[in-house]
Amino acid sequence: MSVEVLLIPLGIAAYGAVASWAKEARSVDLCEKCKATRVMEMPLLVEALTAMGVVVTQLADDRLTGTSEWGSLTFQKVGDLFLGRVDGHDEDATRSMLAALDAQVGRIAQMRTAELVVERAKELGFRLIEQRDDNGALNYVFEETV
Repeated sequence: MSVEVLLIPLGIAAYGAVASWAKEARSVDLCEKCKATRVMEMPLLVEALTAMGVVVTQLADDRLTGTSEWGSLTFQKVGDLFLGRVDGHDEDATRSMLAALDAQVGRIAQMRTAELVVERAKELGFRLIEQRDDNGALNYVFEETV
């Protein structure tokens, strides 16, 4: 048997081991098994998670960890979006948490938009005379000030 014949399988095995080790070394920085959110800004993510009762335990420019009713959470910014997961649980727990996050982000966005509408109406000479919240739909009635 030739030495070359033995070296080729050993080289392939060594390459596979090194590639696997390198992937594991990088996985500390990646958010594996994370699912996409629609959140693009860290302040919005922190505000929404805090409103959900999440305690933020670690915060960096592009990574957040916290504890919640779902368990430990990890969020990582990849590209323009944050990805998130429930650590050590199945995908159903992650989906449940992300659905709650999505709903909370929607409420925050709605309130911010409503505040802008009221401010803009005041700038245009209107006064808010009635405000209703009907099942999540905001209804405003303005009166023009003369």
